[in-house]
Amino acid sequence: MRKRIASALLAIAIMAASGVPSHAATFYYGQTPLEYRTEALNELITEMTENYKDEVDLDTLFRGIYSGLFEALGDEWSGYWPRTVTGKLDLVTAVEQQYEGIGVMMRKTSGGLLITATVEGSPARQAGLRTGDYIRKIGATDVGGMTAEEAAALMRGLPGSTVSLTIERDGAAQVFTVARALIKNDTVSQSMLGGGIGYIDIDSFRFGTADDFRAARSELIGAGAKALIIDLRGNPGGILTEAIDVADQMINREGFITMYMRRGEVIETVESTINTVKQLPCAVLVDGETASAAELLAAALKERVQATVVGQQTFGKGCAQMYGSGMYDDVFALSLYYFLTPSGKMIDGAGVAPDVEVFASAGMTESEAAKVTAALAPMTEPTKYYAGQQGLNVYAAQQRLALLGYAVEATSVMDEATVEAVKVFQQRAGGYPYGGLDYFTMNALNVAVRDFLSPAGEDAQLAAAVRLFE
Repeated sequence: MRKRIASALLAIAIMAASGVPSHAATFYYGQTPLEYRTEALNELITEMTENYKDEVDLDTLFRGIYSGLFEALGDEWSGYWPRTVTGKLDLVTAVEQQYEGIGVMMRKTSGGLLITATVEGSPARQAGLRTGDYIRKIGATDVGGMTAEEAAALMRGLPGSTVSLTIERDGAAQVFTVARALIKNDTVSQSMLGGGIGYIDIDSFRFGTADDFRAARSELIGAGAKALIIDLRGNPGGILTEAIDVADQMINREGFITMYMRRGEVIETVESTINTVKQLPCAVLVDGETASAAELLAAALKERVQATVVGQQTFGKGCAQMYGSGMYDDVFALSLYYFLTPSGKMIDGAGVAPDVEVFASAGMTESEAAKVTAALAPMTEPTKYYAGQQGLNVYAAQQRLALLGYAVEATSVMDEATVEAVKVFQQRAGGYPYGGLDYFTMNALNVAVRDFLSPAGEDAQLAAAVRLFE
């Protein structure tokens, strides 16, 4: 131990006795003015560039500073991406009318890069990629540490060229070879369903989405639509003002559409205008991948025109970003403010709850669904259960709630977590949310699991929305 201490002291002594200049940068904290902090940073950079043991590249140094600034925010939606990483990627490609790629939308999650949607008619969809797939490799490159933007840059290329993707689906890896093409961002599609019900699907919000929605809605009304279903499932958001414009078209009286909040204070309100467009009964389809601007629209229609929200709890991203470029042509995203529901409720971290909860198919194969069903305990006792009670029906209900994503454990006891989960489920199923495991709740749980385990081609959520207008 003494030898190690002596060696350390010797190294310090040699440095101090040498002719190498030494500067001392002062680090400031607390209430120190910004100019003093900047001066200290400048001193530290000078110390590094003049005295570091190896050559110092200023570009590398400053990129590290810029990246560190954004990382220090601790905000997953703010970030800094060197142009050397993103290539020709423009972070505002979400607003372009067309681009060269394969036609997928994705988001970085704790489980990896998740495909949240595939563009209609795109090479990705034709190759068999689908929502819920995880991208593990692009070519031979592991994407584990990449952002969605960085991965998108790797996928882009000349139309006609190909890219291979290693996909994880249901725990198994598959390799897809996808041809790149010129992808046109047509974000709105519409059709007439039976019974005079108009259907409009909005897959994202880009420049022109609101105009396309206006034309689609007008066409459906002209064709005799008596009710409207707006599908926002898998919609990751996009340009906030386009979503606000769509909401304004659906709301025919003055009032709030959203509020912007920064540091706990509302800094701006956005109000609807008076319009004379024919108003129709409305339902909105949402799921766990409905995010950002799509959540703003869903919340506005729910609160302002009493639209019935059908599906599953939305993602919960209620903050808006600005995009820009730095002096190196690098790009960055910075979260500017939270956007709230018309009544002032937070969307960020909370999402928008459905009025009628209907679970979409999990996309399992028939054999996979059969295995899951076989593992479920029967819920057939002619007995209701309440807080603190124990029984087979409770165990069976807990299994089903956990399968549907509720945070419960199968203990057979109506513990606090189970009672709270039952309350939430009852409210979304259209029942009274009191937390008791009654016959209505048990039946609704069986229906929810049936929908969840149904073949992928069956759209239980859309069917539930249609039933609202029959």
